[in-house]
Amino acid sequence: MPVEMLTYAALAERLGSSSEAARALVKRLRLPRQRGNNGKALVAVDLAEINHTPTLRAVTRRSPDDHQAVVATLKARVETLEAELARLETAAAGHRADFERERERCDRLMACGLSCCCYSRHSAAAPPGQHRRRNRLMRERYANSRPRRAPVHRRREAMPILTSA
Repeated sequence: MPVEMLTYAALAERLGSSSEAARALVKRLRLPRQRGNNGKALVAVDLAEINHTPTLRAVTRRSPDDHQAVVATLKARVETLEAELARLETAAAGHRADFERERERCDRLMACGLSCCCYSRHSAAAPPGQHRRRNRLMRERYANSRPRRAPVHRRREAMPILTSA
């Protein structure tokens, strides 16, 4: 069979496929192309040499009733998810309030403990050693909550620079 110059639409019609499929086939087979006078691409093709059998796809056409059923199902699911989201946001707000309340309570206890510790240290009425016991207990209780200082190291003296003579 002779070589023919066909547009993508004409080639698709001959092969029984879409023009996009014909364009992809021409690209895959690296067939020569050129622009025609009307601006459309023309493909030089020998149809006898092309072993193209279009794949048949099962066309799944849905009726509008099916679409409406799917949409209704999806809307019901969205409403369920929105209700669950609102419930979880309410629970999260309650947890946040509990957290704030506990943090304020912890701050008050820390302030009270520190003021008692300072008061007993400077109080003449405190029995001997009581402030040490109280300070030790406070240190043990709040050891992990305080930021610690990094240890201070001695500076090393600079090594003299040796020069070659």
